[in-house]
Amino acid sequence: MAMSALSVGPSLYLIVSQQIPVLIARDHTSNTTDAILSRASAQVVCDVLEPILDHDAILCSDGSPVYVALAKQLHIAHQQHAH
Repeated sequence: MAMSALSVGPSLYLIVSQQIPVLIARDHTSNTTDAILSRASAQVVCDVLEPILDHDAILCSDGSPVYVALAKQLHIAHQQHAH
């Protein structure tokens, strides 16, 4: 089912078509990478992170399917953490 708007409160709506996906990643030494993404997909996120991730990296995320697929694609460990 396609959604055109997401209800956030009684009078506040976010229009899905106006959202811009961004990625902010930080490693354990506080090195930070950010990117504005063309779309929120595992391949697009992979294109940003693959050049900077070590082969023994552990991806910690909110468990979004994009990150689950990314970890599988890059053959790295993935841990889901609650918000």
